[in-house]
Amino acid sequence: MEYQIIFNPAAGRGRAGRSLKPLTRSLEDLGAPWRLHQTTLTHGAEAIARELRDQGDTVVATGGDGTIHQVVNGLMGGNSPMGIIPLGGGNDLVRTLGIGASMENAVRIIRDGHIRQIDVGRFNGRYFINQTGLGFDADVVAAIAGIPWVRGFPLYFFGLMRALFKYRNRGAVLDAPEQDYQGPAFMVIIANGQFAGGGFHVAPEARVDDGFFDVCIFKGQTLLGIFRDLPKVIHGKHLNLPQVRFFRSRDFKLHFPEGCPVQSDGELVDLSVNEIHFQLIPAGLPVIVPGPEVRNGQ
Repeated sequence: MEYQIIFNPAAGRGRAGRSLKPLTRSLEDLGAPWRLHQTTLTHGAEAIARELRDQGDTVVATGGDGTIHQVVNGLMGGNSPMGIIPLGGGNDLVRTLGIGASMENAVRIIRDGHIRQIDVGRFNGRYFINQTGLGFDADVVAAIAGIPWVRGFPLYFFGLMRALFKYRNRGAVLDAPEQDYQGPAFMVIIANGQFAGGGFHVAPEARVDDGFFDVCIFKGQTLLGIFRDLPKVIHGKHLNLPQVRFFRSRDFKLHFPEGCPVQSDGELVDLSVNEIHFQLIPAGLPVIVPGPEVRNGQ
């Protein structure tokens, strides 16, 4: 078996590219052969993962949440587990999985090889593993495009402030078993993992292997209401707010008569979608995570 390392040098606003030498030194600790596949503009992480997915090797996404998103879309339908070495700006999925931000620690976790079957989300032909957001969440992702000098939580917070200048509520219709909503929506979060936006605790009760999405519909908001509730969203204290509709589901649809932008795992997918169908694939992808002794701090 070889470890197939998909390396995105553009991750983390280019920070990953400066980490190549320490990365190769750390990879020697794997104790097994490995091969580095560097992404390019014409041959991205998704295409590389698709070429590797039927070999049975561990395919390692080396970059940020966007790189992981692409690797997941390439691996689905194959038989290869995914490992993660976080070199991005947000690193939201690794927060939920307990991998942490250390490159050396991530390599040790991959070497130990503890596999967990993780749920995967699907919508309109795309897969996601952490979260998908519609409305203001996607506006923020669009607002941070092309900002190279900051990353992580400060980047998303800057994008949030920038997006507020043109925020608007959008009409939404929910079609879900035993759930209904029709009215204004400021933002909708469909969560598999707990964190988004470089550390916002937007889905504090989400579990990556419980067979459900955690869905938050943030109803129509005023600018004052956004600033009032923002600290609660950052710290995961918002689920019981009257402006938030929270439920769990495996399969549901959302309709936006006037269109709505959508982002997935931090990647802007569409600037205006009218109908979107979410389906959960239980235990859809084997992912290497910290073993029980690591999670328990032993």
